[in-house]
Amino acid sequence: MIDLNEIQESVKSEITRLDEPRNRARYFMYGKAGESDSDGSYSVVFRNAPERVLRDIKYVYEPLFRVGDLFVNGKFEKVSNGVKVTFEKAVLRSSGIDNFNLRQITDFGIDYIMDGRRLTADLLNFLTINSTNPNEIVSSLLDKSVLSDHKEVVAAFAADKLNESQIKAVKKALSQNITFVWGPPGTGKTKTMGALASHLIKNGKRVLLTALSNKALDQLLISTLESASPLNKFNITVARTGSVDNMHDSVKIFSRDIYQNRQYRIKRNAFTWNEHVSLCTCVATNFASLASPKTADPGPVDFVIADEMSMASIPAIIAACYYAKKGVVLGGDPMQLPPIFPDDADKPNAWFSRNIFDMAKVERHDERTAFLDTQYRMQEPIGNLVSDLFYEGELKTGTAKKDIKGTFKSNIVFINCKGKIENINGAVINGTEERRFNEKHAEAIAGITIKLVNNKEFKSEEIGIIAPYNAQIVKIKEVLAKSTELIKINPEYFEQVQVSTIHSFQGQEKSVIIMNICDDEVKPTRLTARKELINVALSRAKELLIIVGNRDYLLNQNYFSKDETEIFKKIIESSEVINSEKL
Repeated sequence: MIDLNEIQESVKSEITRLDEPRNRARYFMYGKAGESDSDGSYSVVFRNAPERVLRDIKYVYEPLFRVGDLFVNGKFEKVSNGVKVTFEKAVLRSSGIDNFNLRQITDFGIDYIMDGRRLTADLLNFLTINSTNPNEIVSSLLDKSVLSDHKEVVAAFAADKLNESQIKAVKKALSQNITFVWGPPGTGKTKTMGALASHLIKNGKRVLLTALSNKALDQLLISTLESASPLNKFNITVARTGSVDNMHDSVKIFSRDIYQNRQYRIKRNAFTWNEHVSLCTCVATNFASLASPKTADPGPVDFVIADEMSMASIPAIIAACYYAKKGVVLGGDPMQLPPIFPDDADKPNAWFSRNIFDMAKVERHDERTAFLDTQYRMQEPIGNLVSDLFYEGELKTGTAKKDIKGTFKSNIVFINCKGKIENINGAVINGTEERRFNEKHAEAIAGITIKLVNNKEFKSEEIGIIAPYNAQIVKIKEVLAKSTELIKINPEYFEQVQVSTIHSFQGQEKSVIIMNICDDEVKPTRLTARKELINVALSRAKELLIIVGNRDYLLNQNYFSKDETEIFKKIIESSEVINSEKL
């Protein structure tokens, strides 16, 4: 039984933790495209900025940035070549930042600091209001009790292009009040939950779809609508709440903007948007907005179907459950990314730092869980490695075999490369310092990338490069640009190669993944050896997985635990091993 008073206290604790800027979410901006310096202000334009920054530009009027180790208020705006950030000189001087240091820091990049206190306060208010409303689903969320009262819907379900484990997942969700859909990478979790949602709304049930990211939410909505087409046949109405700027083009027709534009001939349930949303058969709302009073209230629904829940805070999941009358379906994978917070921040309390699968003691084969057991992304050698390391060999491969031709002879390659870790500002490397880079590794990665593209083995947009640290991302891009200029290839041709941190790659895939374990002969951070992060990095690769690291370092138990070295040993043993000097 969940103690709702304890949950509310945990939310209050989180609000207090977020009062300290270093505990808030950070979004890295880099790639200086230009700068200007006047008597009163300094401006810099960054080519690379996350989606969160682009969204918040419209709503945040006094943004906070981390410049080096200091937190400074400024302004930001969207310009043709990126995001322009402006600081007042007086503010910089009062923070102890001079022109020379500022230029050095912005050559590397700065963090936008998102202030999540308002959303967290909205969550507290929502939970406080609803705590007096009895809800069987909320009460049993962390227990192993299951309510079976939906069997009249099960009989009508017909499998359509689903495999056996996906069909079992749908039927299980239709027959009980709480279902965890455990979806390892490439197993069709979105497709499965979309088929479930479609079946429910075609049978007259109201469904609320939600996910942490707008991208995942729209994918879930699109999957649902594809299975439910044509909508008018089943008298289905849909609402997608939130800003139209954050939506996939194909779902904008269900937005408030289109609803309020009378030039569009769409079915309207009521005269006002809020009432329309409360009457729609299917409502799709971003997870962070569910407790916000600014978001149209979807009202009670039969089922809540939520994706990316292994990354969500448990109090927010509880809030989502209050909307459900009959059942909740929580999709995620506890072996991938957990709730995220900066490594040098104060750790959140357990309700915000542990994932729901862990707190609910979810196992692959317990009665609440539907484990999707077949992946359709990775070639079999890559899939087998992921299965053995993270799923006890229970993840099967459903992809057709594709022969490797060209530079490498195996689907998995380990490039043994000794390097040197340096700090972006020359500071001492310690266990939490993440502004570190390895130029030797960056050179090896640039060489591999250029060879794969020049030999026409893969297109640049088919290649993804994953590194644990922002500083290494900057260094790889810098070295790749210099290398292409040196051999007289247009660097712009390689701009389509995605170079990002592990967290930015969640939910994505590429034909080729180059994974850089760039730490070398230093105390590693948790970003290097945490198994969930390694799983995400390995499982993004469809055809070719290349790992660049120092073999002797990764197998050294002076730096890593026995379990961690066993993971690295398994990766190396499954690979074609090549010394970097032979590339």
